[in-house]
Amino acid sequence: MLEQEAIKRGLPIEEFKAEQRRLAKLVVAKDSVNFDAAELFAGVGIENLARQIVVGIVVIDDSFQLVEQKFSVGKPALPYIPGFRAYRELKLILDCYNKLQTKPDVVFIKAHGQLHPRKLGLASHLGLAIDNAVVGVATSLLDNCKVQDDNVYMFDASGKEKLIAKLVQTKPQSKAVIVSVGHKISLATAVKLVKKLTVSPYKLPMPLVMANKYARKVARELLNVKQN
Repeated sequence: MLEQEAIKRGLPIEEFKAEQRRLAKLVVAKDSVNFDAAELFAGVGIENLARQIVVGIVVIDDSFQLVEQKFSVGKPALPYIPGFRAYRELKLILDCYNKLQTKPDVVFIKAHGQLHPRKLGLASHLGLAIDNAVVGVATSLLDNCKVQDDNVYMFDASGKEKLIAKLVQTKPQSKAVIVSVGHKISLATAVKLVKKLTVSPYKLPMPLVMANKYARKVARELLNVKQN
């Protein structure tokens, strides 16, 4: 759904924008801990199932061994509107995250963080909501950004270009992923962890690979139950 269509349907888009701008000021783009000592990593996987969404969260250790996995299923709060994914999906993600018995050191989600028109993509919104380190890993760029070498810039409020994300080549002969800060981690460390946790033949870090597989598995099982 386009933004103007959403406004015509009565959705409070301008209120969402104001909240995003306010919350963006709370995002911490510095390392909150020594991430060299991080041992537990979570990935958030999201699958569409008919008119519902399946969220699967997987926690693994630094040897890529499964520690815990949980899922939640429910209706999205809104239709998909570019720039407002958190208002569609965050409630279900939080419902799933709160089921975890193990708190991860870092959470990875396939979404933008500070690389967002109002500097508050889903990864940053999630980080603030769970008060934990979150890394945004995306596969497509926004229109209003500038790429130079592996650096992705956006204009700040004063009109100056600001380094906001990095292109990371995680798989040979494949399109680079876009890494941005979600919350409580620096861009340099986020890039370092994405490289560390990505192994051949995948282009996404293993927490995301495993979470995506888990969410798809749950979605297939739920679909089979409905059909039988």
